[in-house]
Amino acid sequence: MTTSSSTKHWLSSPVGANLLSQIGGDPGLPQPLPTTSSWQLPAHPEVASLQSEQLPPATDFLVIGSGIAGCGVARTLLSRSKSAKVTILEARTLCSGATGRNGGQLVKPYAPRFAQLAKDFGIETAVQVARLALYTLEEMHGLARSYDADLQREANARRVVKRVVYMDQKSWEEAEAAVDLYETHVPEEKGSIERVPLSRIESEWNVKGGFGGYQFNAGVCWPYRLVTGVFKRLRDQYPDRLSIETKTPATQILYDNTTPEYPYQVVTPRGIIHARNVIYCNNGHVGHLLPRLRGKIWPMRGTMSAQEVRPSFPDYSNEYSWSFLSNMAYDATSKTINMGWWYGLQNAPNGDFWIGGENKRVEDIWTADDSVIGDHNRASVENILPKVFNDKVVPSKPRIRGMWTGVMAATADALPFVGRLPSSVTDRPGTGEWIVAGWNSYGMTNGLTCGEALARMVLGGDAPAWFPKVYLPTEQRLNAANMSSEAATMQFLEESGIGRTLESPEVLQAKL
Repeated sequence: MTTSSSTKHWLSSPVGANLLSQIGGDPGLPQPLPTTSSWQLPAHPEVASLQSEQLPPATDFLVIGSGIAGCGVARTLLSRSKSAKVTILEARTLCSGATGRNGGQLVKPYAPRFAQLAKDFGIETAVQVARLALYTLEEMHGLARSYDADLQREANARRVVKRVVYMDQKSWEEAEAAVDLYETHVPEEKGSIERVPLSRIESEWNVKGGFGGYQFNAGVCWPYRLVTGVFKRLRDQYPDRLSIETKTPATQILYDNTTPEYPYQVVTPRGIIHARNVIYCNNGHVGHLLPRLRGKIWPMRGTMSAQEVRPSFPDYSNEYSWSFLSNMAYDATSKTINMGWWYGLQNAPNGDFWIGGENKRVEDIWTADDSVIGDHNRASVENILPKVFNDKVVPSKPRIRGMWTGVMAATADALPFVGRLPSSVTDRPGTGEWIVAGWNSYGMTNGLTCGEALARMVLGGDAPAWFPKVYLPTEQRLNAANMSSEAATMQFLEESGIGRTLESPEVLQAKL
């Protein structure tokens, strides 16, 4: 633990102040000209840029954001209500945010994540979160199958084995203990995680630099095609009740109690929509419309790439996905952080390796600007494959077919916000503002089902039994000591190792 004087010093240091300003700043609206995501090529021909000739004057449920969470919300609202009208607002093209830019991974949280949740919130909560992830993964596979064969083919959701390699001794030791904890308290998962000897990792997996590894059943998909395909089918099924308005950012939310049926006025560049309920599914950009949530939820930019590795790399498109994990490490000389997380898959039909992660400069950690790729981010992504695989399977300089960035979201307590927002956050007296956001890198194992849970609550029902109540954005949770931007910054300074490089006032005084 740090002393109060050191805490003040850390936060007032240039590095600490930079991080604090990123966490507590206004993320703004999505950039109008983002980097080009290879997932979104080609754009969906029917719904990518869909919008009405004129905005609907009123709607029962206005959903801001069209990723996997917004899809889950809309799908449930439309199927569970026979008359409700739903409007989707998207600042850019449909599914152009994190869901259309992520790694395509369908994977349960790693065992160290379970161990951290158990430490922070108790075993019961950790088990609830783990079981939700397992349930969501099955629901994601079922989403494409619930429609027609064309969507199944487009979404390309497939079962694979996840190969996980730990790239430093400490993270490997922590993982071994975490797997034991996980299998003890989630007994249905007993034996699901296979420990793989280092000799096999090096000889069969062709991975170098590892300290140990595991493999377990997982999945991958084409997230953009899955979500846009579902929205297209929802639009066909509910043409009179679903309105999709792309290139229509919500710029302001107003409340007018003189119109109690539709008290919310959602301002856009194309006009105002009156809404009965407003549902925020805009993840890293939530703080722009809800300033009181800044410092509790903030954007986190990641980099993805598509790289040519064939013919030397065997075609494992339908067999494996990969992750390379380590503890965070800070290099004070270059002011960069090894974030400790790389994730990849081979994408059919050409077998290119799509890999994301990167080492980051301090100023690039928490930003909502996906229109650029930092130079250091680019260099680390370009060089990662030869760093983790031996030269039998990857060339020394793989050809980069595409590289892009995307905006995820982190929260101060590392759990998402799913539920009704209190008026202390909205600064409005109504009770019709809701949120489904803040995935902390686990959107594909939370978004769809949390969207369903939120929709069921909005319609007046109870949250499903499988929904972790700890996700609710209650007054108590939002006002907890660990939910301040200062607390979140301090925690990151400690976990990343940056704090150890910042000399305390006592050390500085001793040098004088």
